[in-house]
Amino acid sequence: MQRKETNVKYGQYILSVIVAGMLGISVFAAPLDDTQKVQTGSKKTIEETKEAAKKLAEETKDVASELKEGAVEALQKAHEKVSQVVVAESTSPTGEELYSKCVACHGVDGTKHALGKSAVITGQSVDSLIKKLKAYKAGTRNVTGLGAFMHKVAAPLGESEILALAAYIDTFKQQKEKKND
Repeated sequence: MQRKETNVKYGQYILSVIVAGMLGISVFAAPLDDTQKVQTGSKKTIEETKEAAKKLAEETKDVASELKEGAVEALQKAHEKVSQVVVAESTSPTGEELYSKCVACHGVDGTKHALGKSAVITGQSVDSLIKKLKAYKAGTRNVTGLGAFMHKVAAPLGESEILALAAYIDTFKQQKEKKND
């Protein structure tokens, strides 16, 4: 009977060593009577691991929540900016609409010398047109004595309108090239 009891205690000891090893607990030749201590230590380690995992999960959840809030806020700001651009673009006149104010002096296709003084605008590069329109807007250009007049025309134009107008005037050159082909 004593041998059977010793075998059971030895089996419990071996099982405790295996469990402790799996949990990373060092057990060095614990006597058979210390089996209970090993089991208690194993249970304590398991509980501590569970608590640490629970705490980590809560911290991770908090960080994820903060990141989500930041992402939602950034997305809302981006949406507002895009909406503003879309509204601005949808309400901005086209280059063709803007050029309707230029027709009387520069002609329908931009080949007329304005008031007999200015250069023909058809054939000028987009960059050159933008530069000149910005200078007229700023009131710093007056090559043929028409600077004050052109300043009044260009002053209300925004950046996107200047770009649209210059791009539209550039189409005259392309239309002229097609006619010559």
